[in-house]
Amino acid sequence: MTQARQRPSRLREHHDVIVIGAGFSGIGTGIKLDEAGFSDFLILEQGDGVGGAWHFNTYPGVAVDIPSLSYSFSFERNPYWSRVFAPGTELKAYAEHCVDKYGLRARIRLNTGVTGCEFDEQNDVWHITTDNGTVLTARYIVGATGVLTQPRNPDIPGIDTFKGIKMHTARWDSGISPFSSARRSG
Repeated sequence: MTQARQRPSRLREHHDVIVIGAGFSGIGTGIKLDEAGFSDFLILEQGDGVGGAWHFNTYPGVAVDIPSLSYSFSFERNPYWSRVFAPGTELKAYAEHCVDKYGLRARIRLNTGVTGCEFDEQNDVWHITTDNGTVLTARYIVGATGVLTQPRNPDIPGIDTFKGIKMHTARWDSGISPFSSARRSG
């Protein structure tokens, strides 16, 4: 006798689709899911804001390295970039604009990193574990994580014991002056 598949227990939060990442890929996915009639989806974002690389990278002079028009969704063109290689603040503002215009904010859970995903074949669902220990379930998962949001320090001898200021572009501390005498590392 074949055991019938069971809907996941309501003790765990369940969504039809969970999107991991609220950068441009995650935002675009959310917009298109909604347009296709998938109303039960959630976007998980480890950071405290949307925009992916354009949320995390705030160092002086940050800008796109390809023409700005490439960062406009085909369905939400932005002809108002200030220059061909727009500054990061404009990309961040465009991401925020899209989230608000397309009603995604209520479907985004910020400060929620994903630590693991496991497929449950018996129930035909994914179990997604977050960094706060919560386990969510979903029928589908979309990975929309970027590579430019995770700092990776160079492998330089002595970097771990260096006593001066260390800073990564993806975790820029605008409170530190380039001429500061502060002796902080991190």
